[in-house]
Amino acid sequence: MVRAVIAAAIVLLPWAVIAQEKFLGRTAEQWSQALTTTTGQQRVHAAWALAQMAGRASGDASDHVQFAELVKLISDGDPSVRYWGALGLAAFAEHLPLGDGGRAGAIGALVPLLDDKSPAPRIAAASALGQLGQSDRALRVLVAAMNDPQEATRIQAVAALEKLGPAARPAEATLRAARADSSEYVKRISTRALEKLTAAGK
Repeated sequence: MVRAVIAAAIVLLPWAVIAQEKFLGRTAEQWSQALTTTTGQQRVHAAWALAQMAGRASGDASDHVQFAELVKLISDGDPSVRYWGALGLAAFAEHLPLGDGGRAGAIGALVPLLDDKSPAPRIAAASALGQLGQSDRALRVLVAAMNDPQEATRIQAVAALEKLGPAARPAEATLRAARADSSEYVKRISTRALEKLTAAGK
């Protein structure tokens, strides 16, 4: 279904319908072209730029093209590009009203990333889904990531749990255990997240 929407968008809605507002001197079309004409860190930079531009969903026909571009990012072979694609989809969807088809489409596109083989896009997708009201799906991934041997993964996961606010309450035991983590950053963020949960419960 999502692929059909993307295909229709590409055929029926050329880039000309998107406002040519620039980010760092380039239009969205130019950043998109950079994904296919550059390599390595330059591609990641282009993905980052497209993610920064993603919060401009306007509720008109151009949204379909922007959505298609973001889905390309989360389907990329580079986990760093997929990571930025997940954040871009979150920004795109958060600017759309509840019940909007684009918001539902973004949620549907993010769900497969919950099983991504790389932790960064997997946690980014979980965090995005949590912000879009899918906390049950998000918590499964975030709680599991808190046991990852890589400090960076645990930091990303606990930061996402803090961002969820009261919706992270089912993970309270995990946050309490994280106060004894070997990482000072994980300890600090988990303590802060617990303080916020306590304040929200009063």
